[in-house]
Amino acid sequence: FTRLRMTQATIDKLFLQYIGTFEAALTARFPAYSTFPSKARLGLMDMMYSLGPAGLTDKYPKFCAATRAKDWATCASECKRANVSAARNKTLADLFLSI
Repeated sequence: FTRLRMTQATIDKLFLQYIGTFEAALTARFPAYSTFPSKARLGLMDMMYSLGPAGLTDKYPKFCAATRAKDWATCASECKRANVSAARNKTLADLFLSI
């Protein structure tokens, strides 16, 4: 089998590039993204990570509308994803409810 070896510096660089790509996609979809509370930005990053840009906007229109309206309670009720654990979905909903 093959082993992948990367230095910590390379891992950090790739991670920051990946996060930068997500933030750019979130800013394109939600122009006020940079003004959202940090918990909202964290929740959106989680959604983007598990769904990807197209999955977020195509499959979660109510969530996206609530995000644009800064309606975090509705975001909490609309953030359930089929491809993640129930515990992670609850943690994310709780995060939005704590805003």
